[in-house]
Amino acid sequence: MRVAALLAFFVCSSTAMGMKWVVYEADVLPNDAKLGDDVWEIAEGSEENMTIEDGVLHTNTTKDNGAPFRMARYPANLSKATIEVKLKVVQIVGQTGWAAYFGLHDPKSVAYVLCEDKQLQVYAAGCGGWRPCPQDIDMTTYHIIRLTKDGADFKVYLDDEKKPLWEGKGEAGEVKEPTVTLGDGTGTAGADSYWDYVAYTTDGAFPPDVPVVFAVAASGKLTTTWAAIKR
Repeated sequence: MRVAALLAFFVCSSTAMGMKWVVYEADVLPNDAKLGDDVWEIAEGSEENMTIEDGVLHTNTTKDNGAPFRMARYPANLSKATIEVKLKVVQIVGQTGWAAYFGLHDPKSVAYVLCEDKQLQVYAAGCGGWRPCPQDIDMTTYHIIRLTKDGADFKVYLDDEKKPLWEGKGEAGEVKEPTVTLGDGTGTAGADSYWDYVAYTTDGAFPPDVPVVFAVAASGKLTTTWAAIKR
């Protein structure tokens, strides 16, 4: 049993190390010069609601200034993809729904994870309505949420649970190019949220036992990579 478990660990580690993750560790603002070319597109006005606090990105759109919060990237292909976010939502205001969200969106299919303070929701086919596929989850403490996309099939995982919290088909796409996005639904809801990290890969749709690989710069050494350090 121990040998089998050890072999499984090495297979998982090898798989994780062989793929490319785009990781925003949220310890600097997403358009910071420290990120070099690895930056996100930031919606106009979003900077008004973004600060770095205790090494994480704090976004607050509960203020009555009408400013949004939205970040996006445009990979070449999202036919098979995984996005993982660690966040908490301590307060929401306004109409519930898109208070704090992230999603994978291509011209053919889309699914979003919508986070409130006391609920996690999924926007996808078969859900419908303003409160789609709700799950009662205390989001005022940090959770790791993973959304995977395999063509039009999506799955949502919570923390390290192997069984999906939700799975189903995506809605019809509404964009001209593949888009990885996160933000809030300014105009219908606002959120006071903390984002510990955001990571995605277009190398496949992976369950939580294939971990995110973070880049670690050791003092006096070349940059190395290793898995799951922020879990």
